Parts: sequence; structure tokens; C-alpha cells
Amino acid sequence: MPGVRRFRDYEAMRVLRKTICNVLLAVSVACSLLVSEGYGKLPINLVSQNDIARKFDDYGDLNTDDEAARLDAFAEELRQHPNLRGYIIGYNQPRKLRGSYLRRIYGDQHYLSWARGIEPSRVVVIDGGYRNEYRIELWLVPEGAPPPSPDPNISRPQINDATSYQFDLECLDCAPAVNLDLYGLRKEGLKFYADVLRNNPNLRGFLMVGARNTLNEARRARRILVRDYGIAANRIVIRIRYGVDGSNVEMWIVPRGASLPMATSNNSFNRSANSVAFIRETCLYRRFVAPG
Repeated sequence: MPGVRRFRDYEAMRVLRKTICNVLLAVSVACSLLVSEGYGKLPINLVSQNDIARKFDDYGDLNTDDEAARLDAFAEELRQHPNLRGYIIGYNQPRKLRGSYLRRIYGDQHYLSWARGIEPSRVVVIDGGYRNEYRIELWLVPEGAPPPSPDPNISRPQINDATSYQFDLECLDCAPAVNLDLYGLRKEGLKFYADVLRNNPNLRGFLMVGARNTLNEARRARRILVRDYGIAANRIVIRIRYGVDGSNVEMWIVPRGASLPMATSNNSFNRSANSVAFIRETCLYRRFVAPG
């Protein structure tokens, strides 16, 4: 009979729906128990509901050993999840030399690649601007997800276009157990200093060395700036500055017409063969820093 058949069909559909609901509920409970009891961890790309960037770590100005340990953990996470990319966001502070800051955050990228085997294309460096304190953020970003946005809390310090300022400093005798900074007197570390000089032809480079034993390193750095970055040799000068740490090389930016950083003369050095070339360099440079 038609009425009986319709009733039976309705009952069958009701039983089927109830069965499906019970199965789904059982599966949901089982998954919840597995996760809560720690029997397994889902990959980060499955745990994430919206495939968004996740901050992995956040720290200040650590010593190199402690920072290397943080980077090691970051590298391990990237190794375990090949669908992720790593982002390093750096925030400088006003008292930290800009060159030293850039060499540090890009040195972290180099460490992850060179020392920990992470493909360089999987790690992106972002200069996040300035904060009250130096900070580094490490982010994990799934494929296709938007990258994290920097969040500075102070404005970039203003630079007087008519005044010389120190851009970077490299210490020749500093040898930490793990060296994360790019070396400031080789091609990779000189890139940021060269960028400033190339972007403004009215600026000059001034390398201040603390003693004769650092003079050769400074001259090698100048050759790299000329040969590899196309900076004219007459835009870069080297000067001995006695009375300061002899293991340091200071890298200054000098606008056209600005006063040069002061140096102290030394008669015993002036009698050396090195001083002849040094004086010639200084005289040639002065012709290009004079006004007009």
C-alpha cells in the first residue's frame, strides 16, 4: 500500500541519518582523545585553521651562543615541515649602529643556510624598522599564506645630511664561540655600507683604523668596495686614529663638505712607508669632500 511504503521509506532514512551521526561523533571523540593524550601531533599546516603565519620565537640582544640555540630550534622546525618558510624580522634600536644591525639579522639567515642546511630561498629577512629595544622575531609561514607585517613602535632616527656619522664597526680580535654576524670587512658584510654610498654619490666613505695592524684589513675592504660594488676609489679614505682600540675598524659616512672625523698624528708612523700612501689617500680624498 502507498501509505505503508512511504512510512517504511521514512523510517529507513531516519535510521540512516542516525547511524551517520553516530559514526561522525565517534570519529570526533577518538581524534580528540588522541590529541589530548599526546599520541600524535598533526603537522602545523593541518593544525592551523586558516594557514596563517605563526610567531615561533621573539628575543632581544642575546649573546651569540644563546641566539644560535634559538636559531637551531627554528631550523629544526623548518626541516620537519618543508611546506613552511621562515621569516626573520629585525627591529633596530637608536643606539645600535645600522651597519652592525643589518649584518646581524642577515647573518642569522646565513647561519641557518650555511650551518644548518636550510635552503636560502626558504628564509626571508625583513628590516622591521625601530623599537625602543633591539628585537628579533622568528616566524613560520605556510605556503600561500601572507607574510607577517613588521610592527615598529618608534620612528627611524633622522640623519643630518650635513654631518658625518658612524655607520658600522668591525672588531678584528673579537672571536665569539659562534659568530652570527656577517664579517664587516668582506664582501657580504660590506654590502650595506656599499648600498649607502651607491645610492647617494654625494656621500663619501671613511674607514678609521685604530692601529697599524688593522690598516691592511681596511685597505682590503676598500678594494672590495671598488672592485665588487663599483665605488670610485677616490670616494673612500683610510685614516689611522691613535688612542682608540687598535682592533677596531670604524666605517663612517661623510657628506660632501662635512668635517672629517678627527685623527691624531704620530711622527713615528709618518716615517714609515705605509704613511706615504696614507697621506696620498687623504690628500686625494680632501679634494672631493671640499664644498662645491
